Amino acid sequence: MTLGTTATACGEIILCATAYGFSPPELINVVASCSAALFALLMFQFIKERPVHITQIFDLITLAGIYALFNALFHHMAWAYTDPNQLISVAQLPIMEVGDFVGAILGAFILVRIANLMGLTKIAKSRSEKN
Repeated sequence: MTLGTTATACGEIILCATAYGFSPPELINVVASCSAALFALLMFQFIKERPVHITQIFDLITLAGIYALFNALFHHMAWAYTDPNQLISVAQLPIMEVGDFVGAILGAFILVRIANLMGLTKIAKSRSEKN
């Protein structure tokens, strides 16, 4: 969780530095992004009473759904606090949830395909068998 949260924060900070700048609203968006992923993992573990099994597709789909919900909610709370003009319509929240869910599933699928094509999965499997 620590590495994932740190990686998310670094990616968001790089995005801010190159595109938006370091204004307080942008930094609050960084916190919202990091918090959403962290809370999704914690909520999954609370609901299932176990950690995520990254080899089980149902776990990944469930985690993506929980993440999509938290990400949309946290960003909307941040926008309501920093810039209410970003809240366009009532339909914005569910549309963002669907977009985040599809993006998370598509991103995971593409990552797995790339890992398989590059042979990274075989390397990881052989290393895990040695340990």
